[in-house]
Amino acid sequence: MLLDDGMHIRETHILDTSADAAKHEIQGIYSRLCKDNLNNEYSTKDVIVMLHLGVNYRGKKMQLEQCAYNDATFRVPDNNGYQPQKICILGNSSTFGQCLRTTLDVDEICMELQLQGQPSCCVSQDPGRFVCNYTYCLSLDQCQSANDAFKKNEQEYTKQIEGCHSLFLHVTPFDEISEDDQLRFIVNLLKAIDRKVAQ
Repeated sequence: MLLDDGMHIRETHILDTSADAAKHEIQGIYSRLCKDNLNNEYSTKDVIVMLHLGVNYRGKKMQLEQCAYNDATFRVPDNNGYQPQKICILGNSSTFGQCLRTTLDVDEICMELQLQGQPSCCVSQDPGRFVCNYTYCLSLDQCQSANDAFKKNEQEYTKQIEGCHSLFLHVTPFDEISEDDQLRFIVNLLKAIDRKVAQ
């Protein structure tokens, strides 16, 4: 779907609320991304943004999540009945509780959205410890690995992705912010991200 000035949505996925589904989909998305890059499916200036959405059922604002934590401690079981406690999302070789940050400047993006009349936007540093955090942690880690691979291979290939970013947006229930307003917000968010990565 073409949005603006050549920016387009390449893929969309609806995930089950489970750690298994998150891991499977995130690994698949980043695997395809790296494969497509090696097959010259992208142009030299392409910037990839993985935008993840999840519902904060108690949320009052649209939350741009600045970071995720390597901490799988589920308060309740996921849809597959999985309820880990104090387990590393990224495996035993990583540090439990480690904070992974998005490479996007969410403070600036949020400020731009607020100046455009989106007062319902805020920056959060706490995505919870359920499947949203689990998904975001995996995505930030895979994003960093993809960027490392792109840099490593840039000498060998003429067409290279310029960079990859990941961001998680916590939306509110529709009775707090309507579906139409949320869709408008997401389009404005994508445009704001596009302007930032183009600088």
